[in-house]
Amino acid sequence: MQHEMKKLKMGWFCPTNGDLTAFGDPSKAIPRTMDHFMKVASNAENAGFEYILIPVGPGCWEAWTTASFISANLKKIKPLVAMKPGFVHPVMQAKMISSFCQFTGDRLYLNLIAGLSENEALAEGQLASKEARDRKMEEEVVLLKKLLTETAPPGTVGFNWMESQTSFSQGKVAMWIDGIGFSAP
Repeated sequence: MQHEMKKLKMGWFCPTNGDLTAFGDPSKAIPRTMDHFMKVASNAENAGFEYILIPVGPGCWEAWTTASFISANLKKIKPLVAMKPGFVHPVMQAKMISSFCQFTGDRLYLNLIAGLSENEALAEGQLASKEARDRKMEEEVVLLKKLLTETAPPGTVGFNWMESQTSFSQGKVAMWIDGIGFSAP
């Protein structure tokens, strides 16, 4: 029995928090500018990379706005938008994902992360422990998959969002979970 080899998907990093020309040397820093990150994104697209990681963190530009800008200005590369649990309600997140897919022709990957650094989490107002953030992320992944893959009459939403009946399955999106493993909804 032969197994079909999946195509390797290669991506690049969008420096929305600044960049360096020499790792570990602050004097070689490149300031965070729209021109620089668009140059990096454009070069990544021209080099044939499939996606560009849009990071999240206290020093980064907001990921969804950045992804929208890149998608509007480039033709092929897919933003890999990093998302942390607890910042945006999952039903709203599903609407954002679906809308983005509609506007870009499904040019979107998701990178769901609970975050590794307690200091970074605190800087962003997340007071929960890493374990609690991991549990919250798991809960949101289950709900997002449900919202993005199951169909129901438009606009029907139950009061308990864990039992939501709305589906936002107008687009296709792939999810990376905490940077490890790949999960398509």
